[in-house]
Amino acid sequence: MLIPIGYRLSVENGPLRIVNTISVHSPLAADQTATWGEILPQNPTNTPIKIEAIDPINPRGLDVVGISTNNPDVEGGMGFARTFPPPGMTLGPVAEAILSPSTSASPNLQILIGVRLSTSSTDGTIDGLRVTYELGGRTYELVVPGSLTLTLAPSSPSP
Repeated sequence: MLIPIGYRLSVENGPLRIVNTISVHSPLAADQTATWGEILPQNPTNTPIKIEAIDPINPRGLDVVGISTNNPDVEGGMGFARTFPPPGMTLGPVAEAILSPSTSASPNLQILIGVRLSTSSTDGTIDGLRVTYELGGRTYELVVPGSLTLTLAPSSPSP
């Protein structure tokens, strides 16, 4: 099989399955950043899963300022915060992040997406996340259907 350069071969129906998702709707000031957190499903296999990429699905009206991972078993999970990066959290890179087996002492991995409303935008949305991961030499994709919707917060009158 010939695969064009730059083409990603991926297989659906990998071992990760969506159990819960979080959808966030929040006002945000024009000059503010925010963090949206999603905990990945647990790894039901006995082999660590390597994350290759996390891509926002159909972002509109906002800018993604960063995508990181953290260990919610150690630092606690979060759904939303009006800052990025969140204070007190150790952020790791997405590429090659490890999702340990569910039987391990630390079986969870959280995705943290930093966002801000685009200039002149009054609302912004991300429809979900596409997670590309590798297990046993095969590449899989998982679509996390949780969503983020931000609206421009009313500005406070100057004193």
